[in-house]
Amino acid sequence: MEAEKAQSNELILWLKSLDLPLWAKVALVVIMASILGSAGSLLIHGFLKGDKEEISVATTLLAISLPVLLIVTALVFGSNGEKTLQKRTSRVLQILIPACIKENFEVIEQKENSFASSNKSFAVVHTVLHGCIADYLLTVSNDGRAARAGLRFSIELNVKKANVVFWLPLPVNPINDVSLESGNLVKLIGQQRLHSALGALAEGYKLNTAPVFRSVDNKPMLGIVFIRFLPKDFLLQSLETLYFAQDIAFFIRGIADKDESINEK
Repeated sequence: MEAEKAQSNELILWLKSLDLPLWAKVALVVIMASILGSAGSLLIHGFLKGDKEEISVATTLLAISLPVLLIVTALVFGSNGEKTLQKRTSRVLQILIPACIKENFEVIEQKENSFASSNKSFAVVHTVLHGCIADYLLTVSNDGRAARAGLRFSIELNVKKANVVFWLPLPVNPINDVSLESGNLVKLIGQQRLHSALGALAEGYKLNTAPVFRSVDNKPMLGIVFIRFLPKDFLLQSLETLYFAQDIAFFIRGIADKDESINEK
């Protein structure tokens, strides 16, 4: 039973990944129209002649072919190979992840407001999307005041792994050895953020052995890279993409709660 289920899932994923040329799609439409037309004609002829056997054959043919043809049509015409994966990647980065982060902040905020009054509001602002890389800026406004710059992070997403990069100001006191293997993680991200980082590592993230560097608004920034290897056919499975986005939201929330610019009064 499990083997049959696995084979069925493999077939569905294979159909989803098909990238048929136009002539093949036209041929598929012709074949489907021929089968349905033949079954429909047979059914009408059987009704007109009162032939129960003919009606039974036509009904059986429609009952078997119609659901299969509908499923194949939805899978094949709703997918387009690499373009489909690119669209799904953009959707995860632009829509799903920001929505889950915002929802996570709103839920936590509602719980906190039930015990103490607070007018904080949070927003996730997408700044740049190029290919499979998205840069985000998490900002906060307190009591209706203008939002301030907050936590910057990037997500690099491909079909097999994701890199989550938190961009932090360079330390005031330079560190000669920035290798994270030598125990410098706490020196780079701070003691308060360490708990969230260790929690992510416990959930399956891998810490890159060295940080990366870039300039943001003419300010040198240091990036801590967390690597997450993704399950097979990740982008084709809604359950996996939703779990990933929700997990990212908890990770971002943990880092943001300990971020000084976010929590600045």
